[in-house]
Amino acid sequence: ATHEEGILIENVLISLYIYLLGMGLAIGFSVPLGLVLGGIKVLDRIISPYLWVIYTTPLIILMPLILLWVGINDTAGVLLVFISAVPAIVVVVMEGVKTVDNSLLKAARSFGADKLRLFTRVILPSTIPFIGTGVKMGVSRGLIGLFVGELFSSGNGIGMIIELASKTFNVPRVYAMLLMFVSFSLVMVGVSQYVEKRLSIWRMSTL
Repeated sequence: ATHEEGILIENVLISLYIYLLGMGLAIGFSVPLGLVLGGIKVLDRIISPYLWVIYTTPLIILMPLILLWVGINDTAGVLLVFISAVPAIVVVVMEGVKTVDNSLLKAARSFGADKLRLFTRVILPSTIPFIGTGVKMGVSRGLIGLFVGELFSSGNGIGMIIELASKTFNVPRVYAMLLMFVSFSLVMVGVSQYVEKRLSIWRMSTL
């Protein structure tokens, strides 16, 4: 039992590492990209169609391509979490920038605000609710990416535990792992909501 518990903890930590790394990269990449695309119409028209295509493409189609590019390893899991979360975050943040009140922008310009101040004092605070929503969507999509990735490449992580449990007909363990996925998703959504509330306090003091 001790040996099995050690394997369980080790593989759960591997999955946690893959997910957090993929989500960290996705958020760090997606939020700035969404802000830029929402503010620059030319880039919006060029890149947005591709984002929507990726966003609506079933993950199971992308998995063979990712395995072909990077092989069956942890990098494939991180990449799938990243690809799953990025479009969800970018499209929401991008649309949020487009909703910024033009009268606020004009007022800021009339008071001599440069582009940096315009961004930090008007555009970014106005977009905070959309960033929060985008991150929450990305958190869920990224977890789906992790789940799909580990089912395809179950060399380690929770996917390996599920595969071994399925082969030995250990149904309770399979359900336990699925419950762990759901619980972790709820925890991550809760964390993102907390961060959103903290940012909203900053937003109210800025606007």
